[in-house]
Amino acid sequence: MTHFPRAIRRLALVLPAVLLVPQPLLAQEPATPSPQHVTPAGGTPWIYEGSDVPRDEEWIFGELPNGLRYAVRKNGVPPDQVSVRVRIDAGSLHEEESELGYAHLLEHLLFRESRYLGPAEAIPTWQRLGATFGSDTNAETSPTHTVYKLDLPNVNEAKLAESMKLLSGMVRSPVLSDANVKAEVPIVMAEKRERGGPGERAGNASREVLFSGQRLATRTPIGTEETLGAATGDSVSAFYKRWYRPENAVIVAAGDMDPLQLAAEIEKWFGDWQGEGPAVPAPDFGDPVAPAGADPENPVGEVGVVVEPDLPRSFT
Repeated sequence: MTHFPRAIRRLALVLPAVLLVPQPLLAQEPATPSPQHVTPAGGTPWIYEGSDVPRDEEWIFGELPNGLRYAVRKNGVPPDQVSVRVRIDAGSLHEEESELGYAHLLEHLLFRESRYLGPAEAIPTWQRLGATFGSDTNAETSPTHTVYKLDLPNVNEAKLAESMKLLSGMVRSPVLSDANVKAEVPIVMAEKRERGGPGERAGNASREVLFSGQRLATRTPIGTEETLGAATGDSVSAFYKRWYRPENAVIVAAGDMDPLQLAAEIEKWFGDWQGEGPAVPAPDFGDPVAPAGADPENPVGEVGVVVEPDLPRSFT
């Protein structure tokens, strides 16, 4: 009689039972969905159209039928992390005179409440996903754009899918009610007061001279107390519907994950996004205008002097 070691005898007893388990119950790696709108080999990605810049082959580009553009790539440093940026072509230069500060106010409101995040749920939800609010989850508004930023540590496919879902709800379906606007405006006002000071006054005065006749002269992202104080759910919604559209959006994702997986999640959560109403062209930002009577060869004719005792002397 053959004597089997104890471990082998136990394996002999267990193996038949394992083989009887139906195949679908066995652990399997989830299949990576295939994105449908990646720029094909030999095609020209949207970012290189009309350019002779050599293509970076590490990046994968795509453009959805609704006009949204994306770029994804594999990047293993730092490991187990994915960074996502959602850029909307809407900044302070896109505001009308009655909307000064609306682009930045919208940035706040998207974090306040949206389709998948109720009031005050954003911070604890992102923390549950491992993203610290402020450092890993943040946003910025400039004269030309608003960017929503997410850095996900210890990422896996489930966490990536949940994060893309939440981001899509924020960008596509924020809750822009009177109550939310009323609650967020004082926070923006406090931020405006913190930014105030000699540096901001000097910067504003400089732009009024350097960009005279252009929108940039009078449109800083923080806005004015008058326009912010008059903001309502309807007025902010009108600005949102005008500019938050898929054709005005670019999503970039890079990290320690299959880039096709990143592309697939973007297509899943943003592919059916449609803008409300007709598309509106970007406003004319204005062209530099020489001062009246200036020499065409040296069109200098206006000088601004700013006196701020707390600032060092400077000449521009």
